[in-house]
Amino acid sequence: MSSKLCGICNSNESRYKCPKCGIKYCSVTCFKSEAHIHDHTKETDVNGENVISLEPQEDHDVESGSGTSVDDDDKLFQKLLNDPKIKALLQEKTLRFHLTVLFKILNDPKILSKEYDKENRLEIANKKLVNLRVKGIEENELVEEFCCRVIELLEEDDKRDKNDNLRI
Repeated sequence: MSSKLCGICNSNESRYKCPKCGIKYCSVTCFKSEAHIHDHTKETDVNGENVISLEPQEDHDVESGSGTSVDDDDKLFQKLLNDPKIKALLQEKTLRFHLTVLFKILNDPKILSKEYDKENRLEIANKKLVNLRVKGIEENELVEEFCCRVIELLEEDDKRDKNDNLRI
């Protein structure tokens, strides 16, 4: 029974596991507490590789799959990166770890064999994200908060586009 208790406060049932040190914890409060100390501080993923940067790349050879232009996608990406709530969330190593895993599922040929095409990789990444959100088997509050904020910003952008189209 003690293995289900939070490894930081030792009073609540653990719901999460730190991807860096493996300690089980019950809440963001415990995760952020001074009692949560990692053995190492180098920012790496579980394979010991450096965590990817979430900054937009200068060169774009990627087509937008959303029906919008790459310039519109860049503007939207910049809006997300400049949002104070998103900036604050991206300071959290746990969130960056989970985003890195999703990025690697989508892009790293070492993670999945070459047999997995873009559509299969997208499906696997989507299932991983669903598991990280509310009521998923790996539920993580930071991932949920990040997703909700991104959706909120996207909906604001859609509303503004619809209002602009009505004026025309």
